[in-house]
Amino acid sequence: RRCVQETGINAEYMGFAKMRIKKQKQLRRKWEMFKINLGLFQPYNVVVDGNFLNVAKTKGMQVSRYLSKLFVGKVRCITTKCILNELEKLGDDYKDVLQESRSMYKERCQHSLTTDAMSCIINLIGLNNQKKYIVATQDEYLRKKLKLKTEAPVIFFNGDQLEFDEVSQSLKEKMKQKEIEKSGPTEKEKKVLEPVIKEIEQQKKEKIVEQIKKERNEAGIKFKKKARAPNPLSMQPVSYTHLTLPTIYSVQISVVAGSLKKQI
Repeated sequence: RRCVQETGINAEYMGFAKMRIKKQKQLRRKWEMFKINLGLFQPYNVVVDGNFLNVAKTKGMQVSRYLSKLFVGKVRCITTKCILNELEKLGDDYKDVLQESRSMYKERCQHSLTTDAMSCIINLIGLNNQKKYIVATQDEYLRKKLKLKTEAPVIFFNGDQLEFDEVSQSLKEKMKQKEIEKSGPTEKEKKVLEPVIKEIEQQKKEKIVEQIKKERNEAGIKFKKKARAPNPLSMQPVSYTHLTLPTIYSVQISVVAGSLKKQI
């Protein structure tokens, strides 16, 4: 009985451990994807709000150390005046969280004391996320807003483990475009292929013309040939033998007069 119980516990523990490793691998893959497509570089700027800090505190985690292990690089945890003001308003229950937030790098924001932390974070990141911020938050509404407005990676706690939020639509489109560019020919290949493509297009056009001719012939429709201009060599020169001398002179004078008028 003991052996059965022990093996059962071990199997359960092994299954849980495997699941945890699988989730960590998925998290690393997502992180690599964000890093490549958004051009993230060290030190990684992580904006940490009060909710995330509070959850990390209850789990006994030091945020900066945990994130640096996860991102495999230097991390700079960031707070703002608005985040600190919000934590101060929450009272003594968030005293430790406030203290940890004060120890972080304080990013300048030109907001009034009445601005909430969520609005401050959205304005800080902006539409283009030029400073390559990563946001750590437990606020679902903030996560949705960031996914709609920006391409910034959002990380949050799901149970005991960290997870990245879903990729925004604009970033998905950029990734698709990059894949298309990678799969397509290079500039050198395009130059080599250009004459081949032109030849293929010409052959296609000729085939279409032949097909049209064939269809017309089958239907009994004949092509009308365009009237050609007369051959100048086959035309007879004008003879003045039938004209008398005064008329010849008058013709010559009129020709000369006409040429003079043109010159004037």
